[in-house]
Amino acid sequence: MPFVSIIIPVYNVASFLSDCLDSVLNQTFSDFEVLCVDDGSTDKSIDILNQYAQKDSRIRILTQKNKGCSVARNSALAVAQGRYIAFLDSDDVYHPQFLSVLTHVAQEENVPLVWCDFQEIQQEQKDLKTENHSNPIRRVVYTDVFDSFIHAKLSAGVTVWNKLYRRDILDGIEFPININIMEDRIFCVKVMYHCQMAAYVPLSLIYIRQRMGSLTRSEITHKKVDDHLKCVELMSLFFENKPLKQKTRWEIQKKGTTICLKTCLHLAKQMDKSACLESWEKYHPILQSLREKGIYVPKRMSLFNQIKSFLFLNRYFRILMFFAGKNEN
Repeated sequence: MPFVSIIIPVYNVASFLSDCLDSVLNQTFSDFEVLCVDDGSTDKSIDILNQYAQKDSRIRILTQKNKGCSVARNSALAVAQGRYIAFLDSDDVYHPQFLSVLTHVAQEENVPLVWCDFQEIQQEQKDLKTENHSNPIRRVVYTDVFDSFIHAKLSAGVTVWNKLYRRDILDGIEFPININIMEDRIFCVKVMYHCQMAAYVPLSLIYIRQRMGSLTRSEITHKKVDDHLKCVELMSLFFENKPLKQKTRWEIQKKGTTICLKTCLHLAKQMDKSACLESWEKYHPILQSLREKGIYVPKRMSLFNQIKSFLFLNRYFRILMFFAGKNEN
């Protein structure tokens, strides 16, 4: 049984996939399996996966019709055999010691979660300078993890690929499906809620490729707004009956409410005035509904955002245009 299961969703990344897989196979820690889930790729990604699987038995290939990254990750989680789980995007690259450092710290500190820093690289960058890290490995160990995470007192972030998870803390946790954004955030928040202790390694052990046209860099759309609002609602429902400190619950409401408002207002920066007004008319009843459910709580936000929220909820859209960077001229 492998010590670590590395889960890699794959969709039309033939240009970067070999670099990604090479970085996994070149790890100084070798007790792992690689679960590559081809999400209905139409390029040569599946051919590359097959070539690598033939050369190394640690690589297992799962296939599915195009259902998205969340479904791919959930499918791999269901069959993963490792004691620990790691996620890697198929256009990103590991430092050779990613696994050795994080598994070492996880075991030495007996924590269910370890995370590290990352470094951004350009789309076509190949020459990566990787420093060799020897013991003792620097680390910071946290207790009261969830409250510290919510109040931004630790630097874990809401990405899943810079972390190593002990398998037992993921029991019952899946990625939300039918959304294309913020799915990592929901997953990370749930994981943090189940962690009593965690460790941070202040080393950049993963390289994140900045691709033009990637989902996180593309323009905001109605689908993205819908996904943001849905994610905030899902997180609110998750915490609805959970025992939380009052300040922590308020902070969750503040973050969720701010995401809802800013996402709706951001449409004004990418649409002409008439299209923006039409969009705000669409989202006005949705925010009203979230407010009635106690999910959208304007009083938790800054005074300036409370003013913008008042204008939005009362449909003073033309006045709101000034705050959103649009004027009536």
